[in-house]
Amino acid sequence: MGKDLEIWISILQISLLALLLIIIFYGLLKIINWAKGAPKGAFILLGIFPLLSLFPIPPSEFKNLDKTKYQQRKRKEDSGDPPELDDQDENKINNE
Repeated sequence: MGKDLEIWISILQISLLALLLIIIFYGLLKIINWAKGAPKGAFILLGIFPLLSLFPIPPSEFKNLDKTKYQQRKRKEDSGDPPELDDQDENKINNE
């Protein structure tokens, strides 16, 4: 029973992924066709996309990332593996 369920879940995941790729491909084709017919609108759209990169990543995301890294190091130390040094730790060791 467990194997059958795993197979069906895998089939469902693959089907959903294929459907998602088809939808994305279809959407991109629609954008291309629209851009060919309306070049001024295409330039405006292409001008807006780079502006999205101007928005900074909120500081809370950096805090969450640091917290996650700390938790991963803690788990490794608890499991008995030697801790891995990242760039900040190496810089601290080299500066001492």
